[in-house]
Amino acid sequence: MANDISARSWFIDTAGAGTLLGVGNNQVFVKFIEVLNTDGAHATGTVLAVITDKNGKEIIRALSQFAANTAGEVQTYNLENWFENIIVSTLSTGTTLRIHIK
Repeated sequence: MANDISARSWFIDTAGAGTLLGVGNNQVFVKFIEVLNTDGAHATGTVLAVITDKNGKEIIRALSQFAANTAGEVQTYNLENWFENIIVSTLSTGTTLRIHIK
């Protein structure tokens, strides 16, 4: 699949240096972010996802909370805030994001 930001719940499965923008401008109100990991090959403390703003300031850094070989981890980050230019700089294997915007 490919990143899909056409709806109010963005689906992200590919990291990159590119910026994810809201429709019509570069600011977006993020309600919450779900980090879903279906790959059980990560050890506890492995970085699953890193999301930053345009200045490189981290919005979230999701770390694996379970021991290796435990698939199906879901983490939710309640943000309720405006962000300018969202960049998914790191996304580990088997990890997808759902970014819920307003």
